[in-house]
Formats: sequence, C-alpha cells, structure tokens
Amino acid sequence: MIYPFSTTPLPALAEVGVKGLSLMRMTHADLPVPPGFVCLLAFFEPWLTILHTTPEWASVQIAIQKGADLVTSTDALKAVCTDLALTTNQEGDLTESLQALPFVSECDHSPRDKKWQAAQVEGYGDADA
Repeated sequence: MIYPFSTTPLPALAEVGVKGLSLMRMTHADLPVPPGFVCLLAFFEPWLTILHTTPEWASVQIAIQKGADLVTSTDALKAVCTDLALTTNQEGDLTESLQALPFVSECDHSPRDKKWQAAQVEGYGDADA
C-alpha cells in the first residue's frame, strides 16, 4: 500500500498518481529528490469506507448534484476527517516506510512521533495519495 520513490519497476500512473510517479521517475534518474514514498489509494480505503457512510459525505454529493457552493459541505467533511485514526495495518505500513527514511533515524519511527510531525511541517517525507 506504500511505495518508496526507489521502487522498481515503476508502478502504473493509476496506482501512484502524477506527483508520485514523477517523484519516482526523478529518483530513478538520479535527480536530487529527498527520500520519500507514495501512499496508494488502497492505503486510505478504510477511511473512505467510513466517510462514505457519513451525512457529511451525503451533503457533499447533494451539493455537487445541485451545483451548490461546496465550501460548507466540504468543511464539514474535513472536520470528520480530523477524527479518523490510523488502523493497525496503516500504522504498521507507515511505520515501516518511515523507518527506511534517513531523516527519521532520530525519531521513534512512529507516525505519532513529534519529530516526525515536525518534519512533515518542514516539508520532508511528503506522502502523496
């Protein structure tokens, strides 16, 4: 569910998206790309399954169908997202991927680690969906 930028052979565009595939291609071309990885859509499936059952998701769908302003409904959906937790599998996959990155060598290798979170704010370890 997670591919390092150095993955070979390169995955399909549909698996990793344009940004992810571009970063992987640049890595393979030995261009200066910080180490990182791409989280596949499958990584987020548990959350999408939950979100699809919420009234906030239904509100977004209704707003789209009516051509209405999406700000209110998407803000409500984003608020639901802040309560989503990593599943055991997600946390395991993410932790394993983080352990392979050199900038987290001083962290406890957990997605909940404060140093890891600080690195995210600084722009390191970009994970693309």
